[in-house]
Amino acid sequence: MLRTIALDDEPIALDIVKNFAAKVYFIDLKACFTDAFKALEYLQQEKADLLFLDIKMPDISGMEFLRSLPDPPMTIFTTAYSEHAVESFELNTLDYLLKPFSFPRFLKACNKALDIWQLKQNRGLLAGTLTPAVHSVLNPTVPSVPNLALPSAPSPTVPSVPGPAAVPDPAPVVPAGSIPGANPASLPAEAAVPISAAIPATFSLPAAAQPGYVFIKTGYEQVRVLLTEIEYVQSAGNYVQFVLTGQKILSRLTMSEVENLLPSALFTRVHRSYIVSNAKISRFDRWNIRVGNTDIPIGQGYAALIGQLTKR
Repeated sequence: MLRTIALDDEPIALDIVKNFAAKVYFIDLKACFTDAFKALEYLQQEKADLLFLDIKMPDISGMEFLRSLPDPPMTIFTTAYSEHAVESFELNTLDYLLKPFSFPRFLKACNKALDIWQLKQNRGLLAGTLTPAVHSVLNPTVPSVPNLALPSAPSPTVPSVPGPAAVPDPAPVVPAGSIPGANPASLPAEAAVPISAAIPATFSLPAAAQPGYVFIKTGYEQVRVLLTEIEYVQSAGNYVQFVLTGQKILSRLTMSEVENLLPSALFTRVHRSYIVSNAKISRFDRWNIRVGNTDIPIGQGYAALIGQLTKR
């Protein structure tokens, strides 16, 4: 069992780690922290094999926290920001999970940690046979920060250490003629562009051509969701939660982006934090609206929109 802790200033992100960790038999999640200094105090008294660590935190960044540890555990960064990936691997971290990540992606990172942990248990037998890249992961050396209480002080330069290189998957391509809005006559027949350039984080078609589904970005994936499956959407801090029939999907979107994504003829914003499917409404009054088995509050300024539903 890998003795594990998690540090993230967002409770909802810690809940996801807790739920996923409970499904992995070799992960023993000992503690979760929203306060970096409490996590540091814990690590000074207890040993941990694995650390799930956020990067953007209010008092100290995950990078600074990791550098402050004299004997850091294996570390997997969990963050919503992709721009720190290169620096994270310079610190010999095992993996870099981009929020919101899926369980299969989480499990892949955990399996990598288990493989390294098992190598550590047998490193005496492997002495003299390890490559520099593997040795740097088994024996990470991270310079310490002189004063953790002053996170604004410049951190010492971290020397580059050979480590596992992050090799991005080659972007698949689609013919230019198949891209919505492209003019085949203006492009060579063999022209192609990366599919990532053709598909943004979220997209929807004009109402006249609106299909019965949308694509929602969650982690590294674009998930196809039928409009008829969406019951309501709820704001959750820096994320929104799509509540579907039988499941939930977490996505890093704003409510305004969700309004643009979903067709206004089928969905209505009833509160600053809620958008509901018109077809799923069973009843409503002046204060609440019933969607499925959930009572959703009607916000001030949205009552007029609710009244229009009876005229459709």
